[in-house]
Amino acid sequence: MKHLYSLLFFLVWGMLFSGKLCAQNAEWQYIKDGNKLFRLKQFNAAEASYKKALKVNSANARAYYDLGNVYMAQGRDSLAMAQYDETLRLERNPMSRSMTYHNRGVIAQSRAAAAKTEGVKQNLLREAIKEYKGALRENPQAQNSRYNLALCQKQLRESEQDPQNQPPPPSKQQEPNPQPQNNPLINYARQAERKAREKINQNKHQKSLDKNW
Repeated sequence: MKHLYSLLFFLVWGMLFSGKLCAQNAEWQYIKDGNKLFRLKQFNAAEASYKKALKVNSANARAYYDLGNVYMAQGRDSLAMAQYDETLRLERNPMSRSMTYHNRGVIAQSRAAAAKTEGVKQNLLREAIKEYKGALRENPQAQNSRYNLALCQKQLRESEQDPQNQPPPPSKQQEPNPQPQNNPLINYARQAERKAREKINQNKHQKSLDKNW
């Protein structure tokens, strides 16, 4: 009886291991097929193949990365970024993480080139710079990321220093001209001045009469 239990244990364990091995083989076969289709630019078929791999194993970081590449090639940037988010959450390999950050930087940099306003362009360039720094943090030898990083930093400096991109200074409002005729102090001063002149003229006239005498 003891030997019978041992035999059943090994049979069950062997079936589980065999089933797991078959699933893993199918999972990676789907990814392999997807990569072949991607190289042929059959993006819809590649997308379907990667999704099959994720149905077998929803924690396959490589399948998320490859699926992100499909969306990126199709210009579906938001979907690509979502797949890359999952890749970074699951992936532990520094080289794979570096490539993921690099692709995220390329998306941000492409968006910056198509931006219609300088403010949006600058924000996207900052985002790209952040992603390329992440790529270099994972793999300091990533020369493509280093080049793109330097290019984005240069473009950002030029955009920020361009006088045409600076906001215009606030306009000065012209102050209204004072209305002296409505000012009681000015009116009083004018009356005093007029009286003083009348007094001076009166004295002059008196002196001229004195001389006649």
